[in-house]
Amino acid sequence: MYKNNAQVSIIIPIYNVEKYISKCIESVINQTFKDIEIICVDDGSTDNSIKIIRQNFDDNRITILKHDKNCGLGAARNTGINYARGNYIFFLDSDDYVLPETIEKLYNKIKSIKTDFVVIKAKAFADDDSTETVRRTENMNKWLNDLSIDKYEVTLDNYIESIQNLNCVAWGKLFSTEFIKKNHLKFIENGILFEDGGFWLKVCSCFPAISYIDYTGLMYRIRKNAISSLMNSIKNHNKVRKHSMLNIEDAFSFFDTYKKEYSDDLKNKIKNSTSYCSFFETRIGFLFRCRWLRNNKIIAIFSIPIFRERIKNNNILYRVCGLCIFKRKVIK
Repeated sequence: MYKNNAQVSIIIPIYNVEKYISKCIESVINQTFKDIEIICVDDGSTDNSIKIIRQNFDDNRITILKHDKNCGLGAARNTGINYARGNYIFFLDSDDYVLPETIEKLYNKIKSIKTDFVVIKAKAFADDDSTETVRRTENMNKWLNDLSIDKYEVTLDNYIESIQNLNCVAWGKLFSTEFIKKNHLKFIENGILFEDGGFWLKVCSCFPAISYIDYTGLMYRIRKNAISSLMNSIKNHNKVRKHSMLNIEDAFSFFDTYKKEYSDDLKNKIKNSTSYCSFFETRIGFLFRCRWLRNNKIIAIFSIPIFRERIKNNNILYRVCGLCIFKRKVIK
């Protein structure tokens, strides 16, 4: 166990969020569960975010760690993990906030059922009353709404189901610190985006036991300029693809290092999952630029994206601009 004066370490990466940081910090210090340490990682902010915390929140549970430059969300979370002294870790983004009983409910659940982490529901909201909020909320909670058991265990057999269905984000989950540290779980660094996805592939490869609370305890803010908004931009499609592939490659390296017994099986399951199959021999990118990723051959046909979709009866459908161009049967 990780002995210190706090049971739960709340890790908050901070980068230029002066508009939102007060709401985030207020929600944490006002938790009904008081036995916490609040780790604020200043990831090279150039606005007044850190000044706001220092001036407005006189709470000895707050620790501010500083990066000399902006290193990205993954590096900031890793800094928090390295510093964390609590028995449990909760990741919170600095533009989101938690409801008052969130940590207490999570802590009581993980202590009673003794799983590797506990998940709560989240609700999306936007300052501009975006219609995205309903769709995002439904997507984030869909698998939890369908879950009929109190404890779920990831195995090699249900690995694909797990990485595809449970929300891959790091926030909204209370992790056992021992689970994170003994399994060498870290986020990809060097400013790579979508680090949650790669982290989740690693987490599930450790075959965790997961419990769930039917409680909406985290408010997830939708911002036009947020990282998650890149997913919906055609202009940023190549950037999304590049950073997503770097996360997959990082997870594969993790498997080779720490999960040697299952490494090949895990990689093959990811390559054949509907969430990730489009990164493997399924897309023709820009002329002379994009690789056919499984065998690294150069594609030199058209600058048209082709996507693969697995459908029933082991059929694979190939689409261009949403139209089916051909279908083939998967031979196992």
